[in-house]
Amino acid sequence: MIAMGSVLLGAVLNIVLDPIFIFTMGMGVKGSSLATVISQLCSCICVCMFFFTKKSLFHFKIGGMNVSFQRIASIVSLGFTPFVMTITECAIQVVFNINLNRATGGNKDYTAALMVMLSALQLISLPLNGIGNGVQPFVSYNYGKGDEQRLKKGVKYVTIIVFVFCLSIWSFSITMPQLYAYLFSASETVTAIVKNYCPMFLMGSIMFFVQMTLQNVNVALGQAKSALILAVIRKVIILIPLCFVLTNIMGFKGVCLSEGIADLVAGIITTIVIFTSFPRIFRKRAEEVASANIDD
Repeated sequence: MIAMGSVLLGAVLNIVLDPIFIFTMGMGVKGSSLATVISQLCSCICVCMFFFTKKSLFHFKIGGMNVSFQRIASIVSLGFTPFVMTITECAIQVVFNINLNRATGGNKDYTAALMVMLSALQLISLPLNGIGNGVQPFVSYNYGKGDEQRLKKGVKYVTIIVFVFCLSIWSFSITMPQLYAYLFSASETVTAIVKNYCPMFLMGSIMFFVQMTLQNVNVALGQAKSALILAVIRKVIILIPLCFVLTNIMGFKGVCLSEGIADLVAGIITTIVIFTSFPRIFRKRAEEVASANIDD
């Protein structure tokens, strides 16, 4: 609740401060930047203050702030995978733009259509990432306790929810892709391009329930190396080379197909790895906890 409240505080404060700084005080872009910094600072202060209240299970203590390089390395290793996933998303947009210019000579309509499809991709992936981040505390807590049955039940429910979501969005993306263009008020020409190519671009989105949500579960289980490898496979190993190859052969159609094919192939690989490794990880942890309790 405190995390959600702090984010809400920052968002509302930013909305309030933006018009004040930009228009009332005439600061323009600088005002927008200042509003963002102030709102984020207030969110940070809100979270930090919570740890000094009685409601918090954990409290800041000077004695507990000794530097432990092993602990730092462990924290960084868990955060490194989401970082790689984010930075490769940025790299992919650069690759798409390069190949788009090669295929269409920088045609503005095709550029706008690609931006619409990338925005649609974000609309699909953000809720799935949100669910994955939201379930991480549950997974980490029960993994720490070695509660194998509760872990299995929780992951099962989350998997069903996100799969139904992905199936619904995927069906919508395949049958009515032009609605994405309408959502972003695209021109008729851009809408026609989106209608023709978006089903190719998003045909692998049905696998996002694994790529986005269960990848976060994998991180919560402490499987940083596995999660990192799976994240790199999708974008760096499959998508980037495929985008260059298919664009040379098929033009703009190759740009769209590369995303769809990469998502499908990487999704299948990730599904096999995750659903074969999760039971073993759960069982091993349960045995470790049971053994530790016997020794005590």
